[in-house]
Amino acid sequence: MIPNGIVSVTAGAILKVYDDIIDVPIYRSNFSDSTIETLKCLLIASMTYMAMNNMNVPFIVFIFMAVDQLFIDDKLLNTNFYNSGMVVTFILVLITFKPSDASHKLFFTLIIAFVGGFFEHTLFPEDYSVKKILIRVLAVIFFLTFNDMILQHIVDSDMVLLTVGYFTMSAINMIYLKYFQKPVKPVSPVQIKQVNPVNQVNPVT
Repeated sequence: MIPNGIVSVTAGAILKVYDDIIDVPIYRSNFSDSTIETLKCLLIASMTYMAMNNMNVPFIVFIFMAVDQLFIDDKLLNTNFYNSGMVVTFILVLITFKPSDASHKLFFTLIIAFVGGFFEHTLFPEDYSVKKILIRVLAVIFFLTFNDMILQHIVDSDMVLLTVGYFTMSAINMIYLKYFQKPVKPVSPVQIKQVNPVNQVNPVT
């Protein structure tokens, strides 16, 4: 059986890849349609697997995404897949969540997620930048350093590891986009006309 922590990190990384495919057109050009569909399947499978072993995960994801969409970033659920994913997550909550087993970790995780989401959306609205790379690298170092010592006693450990995967892939993608991705040259109207010539009819004189 695969440890939930490994699945959490992997799911976070896959989620960030899909997120950047949707948000950054130049990044989208690196992926085929079949690859994108595979990523979607992996995300649903990962969420289902995590929910089977930790009822907090789908509950936290559903509440966070819903509140974030309503009050912080109204473009968060900007694809049909994300909206369908919310339905799947809600079903997983109904299947797995037991209020009697809820602990302080669930509520502290949500509070920290809301505060972090608000400040990141406010301070770093850009797709990628040097300061955003540095913040996410420092966040990953912090999470990995203090998760076993402190964080796992306060917040949900699987959600911390999901964030580690998300932020790590985010830093990798931003470095790639900023320093290695070749810019796409815009096509001039003259080039378009040469590629797709239009038959012109000479006016009758």
